[in-house]
Amino acid sequence: MNVHRGSISIALLCILVLTTSAGRADRTKRSFLNMYSQISHLFEMGYTFGNYLRDYGCWCGVGGSGTPQDNIDRCCMVHDRCYDQNSRDGCSGIHLDDYSYEWTSVSIRCTNSPGSCDYKNCNCDKEFLECLRSAGFPRTFYLDFETTTNVDKYEQSDLTHRMLSHIITAKECCYKR
Repeated sequence: MNVHRGSISIALLCILVLTTSAGRADRTKRSFLNMYSQISHLFEMGYTFGNYLRDYGCWCGVGGSGTPQDNIDRCCMVHDRCYDQNSRDGCSGIHLDDYSYEWTSVSIRCTNSPGSCDYKNCNCDKEFLECLRSAGFPRTFYLDFETTTNVDKYEQSDLTHRMLSHIITAKECCYKR
């Protein structure tokens, strides 16, 4: 094994250990890199978007229980249950392999073989993002596909402040971690 391959193997092993050991033992990490990539295409905030939902409500982030506190939290619950169903159908709960998808003007099209685990997981993430849109997640977090312009920085900063000040914490509704 050459040094480059050895370094990559060690890095992948570290990622695997970190993603499987973090959080509650009965939960598995999702194909988060794929989902964050999709988020970066649909939302102005890109990869930082996940930080705003990481501990939101009873269902967003690692773990999930209790009654969803609002429509955004309900989207997280449906997303968790979608992956749980895939797991019951025999799909692995840990997905470090990328699934395939393409963009339409404002949506995602999963391109793996229909019925495959990658296709099912892609659809879970796609439906999650579509749910956030319909749940009233602030429009200014999205790229404006109609005018192809982004939200100005002041408006985004103001929205970020308002979003953070209204985050529903786990203490208010349910047990987390």
